[in-house]
Amino acid sequence: MESSLLFVSIVSSRIFKFSVGEAVDGTSTEVAVHEEAIAQLSEPLRILTKSGPSARAGKATWKDVSKDTFERFVQYAYTGDYSIPKTEKRRFVPRAEELPKLESEEPQATAAPESEPNPPAESEPEKISEEHVLTTDFRTLSLPLLAPRDNYEGTCEPSVDFEKDHSYSNVFLSHASLYVLGHVQLIENLKALALYKLHKTLCTFELDSENIGDITDLARYAYSGEDKNAEEGTGGLRGLVCQYMAIHARELHKDVKFMNLLVGGGQIVQDFIKLQLQRVN
Repeated sequence: MESSLLFVSIVSSRIFKFSVGEAVDGTSTEVAVHEEAIAQLSEPLRILTKSGPSARAGKATWKDVSKDTFERFVQYAYTGDYSIPKTEKRRFVPRAEELPKLESEEPQATAAPESEPNPPAESEPEKISEEHVLTTDFRTLSLPLLAPRDNYEGTCEPSVDFEKDHSYSNVFLSHASLYVLGHVQLIENLKALALYKLHKTLCTFELDSENIGDITDLARYAYSGEDKNAEEGTGGLRGLVCQYMAIHARELHKDVKFMNLLVGGGQIVQDFIKLQLQRVN
């Protein structure tokens, strides 16, 4: 009954217009939504739409929110969930000789002749690397949702299938940008949902020398702008991204763009070092 009443209050409320994307898309886009769909999400949004200059004018400007991010935000406002963009096929695949050499690509020791096999004793336990343990820990991180979600099959649930020849930057950034929007507007449910989906996608993602840039793009976004979520320290979006970077530091440090990101200093370096020290201890 409550959901029915909420739906009625939303569709019967006045139309409120947002002008979005000018600073990130290069052009401004106007989107009309029902006032109550936005107002019910948080106190700052209730104030925005129901009191003050923006409420009287019936419109607001969000220059730093892209059109794509805002459309997913509006979908979340109406339904409690948002669709994930499809991965994009990579436009350029570097030649093998141009790729940074990862640990897994080092020459393998020459195999013993077939006539002299040297298999491990049956009682010898399997050796598990530190990286394997850390990756397992990352996969089992608990990122609970704070509200029910509609979970439209095929559009809202992160895929469990990894597409090696596709770029994941747009997918990572779709979740990260909604997290930041939720952080700025105090929408805890949206933050939890975006973090949940980002974590699930990172667990599927298979890092290699061709797609390191996808992680660099995510890290750059998470740590650009000290006002985004700096007070969370290694919690929230930055914490999740930094944990992933710490686990894969061996591969990432061989990427020029990633190292240039660290050379810039700032909070990302502090968080990265903290997590690396935690690994040692």
